Amino acid sequence: MGVSFGVDRIFTILKARSEVEGNQSVTRKFDVYIMSFGSGLLTHRMALARELWDAGISAEFTPKVNPKLPQQFKYAEAGCARAILILGDDELKAGQVRLKIPGLADGDPEKEGRLVAREQIVLEVKRLLQKLQCNTT
Repeated sequence: MGVSFGVDRIFTILKARSEVEGNQSVTRKFDVYIMSFGSGLLTHRMALARELWDAGISAEFTPKVNPKLPQQFKYAEAGCARAILILGDDELKAGQVRLKIPGLADGDPEKEGRLVAREQIVLEVKRLLQKLQCNTT
């Protein structure tokens, strides 16, 4: 005998419960948001989040199998993400992840982010967050 719950359904219930309890103004804050282009990349987002969490970096991702891009950008913005990691089929095949700083001006050379070797991503995220911390103090 087993029980199965859909992740989307659970989040819908939790959101409704939060609204009923008047907690809708509570916004989660995190340093890194992990998003993906393409389908079937949920396990890759989950693995990357686990690595970041194990390194002490606050990170989030949408738990949907195929999230839409506008929803992912909106969630990253709502959580005040300081960095975005973008997974795509081509990048993953090349062993890379795109590291992007949200909110940069159109002319900024880092506007589109940069590709980082997958095995170096935790180190690069730590460096970026440290750099951003120094720039705000």
